[in-house]
Amino acid sequence: MKILKNYKEVQLKNGAVLRYVKNNINKVTATEIMFSCGSRVEEVPGLAHFTEHMFFTGTKTLNKEEVTKKYFDFIGSNAHTTYRNISFTGKTFTKEFEDYIKTVSMLINESTFTQSAVDKEIKVVQQEIARGKDKFKSLSALQADYLTFGLNEFKFGNLGTQKSVASITSKDVKDYVNKHFVANNLEVFVCSPYPLNKVKKLVIKNLESKL
Repeated sequence: MKILKNYKEVQLKNGAVLRYVKNNINKVTATEIMFSCGSRVEEVPGLAHFTEHMFFTGTKTLNKEEVTKKYFDFIGSNAHTTYRNISFTGKTFTKEFEDYIKTVSMLINESTFTQSAVDKEIKVVQQEIARGKDKFKSLSALQADYLTFGLNEFKFGNLGTQKSVASITSKDVKDYVNKHFVANNLEVFVCSPYPLNKVKKLVIKNLESKL
């Protein structure tokens, strides 16, 4: 999410960072919940992108279809993996802002990452690799990293290989999440009609305090 130069930065108690811009134009809140990890810290090629997929395969109380519907029913909701980050993005009506961050928190904290779900997702990602449509190698999710840091986008593809993805286990995914989805890796970008104090309270209550 493109943040204007006049954003306000707030360091939260357990290391997370909130960056805020007031939206005076309409009633939409734009949010990016970003964790500093991505493919640069994966031990198995493709694990970061695979982990992003796994957040949408089921929680303790919701199956895959229910999770997908709950998250993607928010307007403008998506998720991305780059060389440096994994992020959840959404443009919601401001009255839905709290529900959105609660939902992302649920994905992070309640996803079960079962081996059966991993086995099914391996086939999905392998098909993605076979199609050769790695959208992260085009000027999309990696564009910001490429333009900002001069990274070679073709060198740092995110999908891994057929063989590396086939080797991923439930433990690999759980270990990656436990290691990297922590508060001091978290940056939250919010552009909202809500005042900063209200945004801060909602982020702390529903997201930061859960990590």
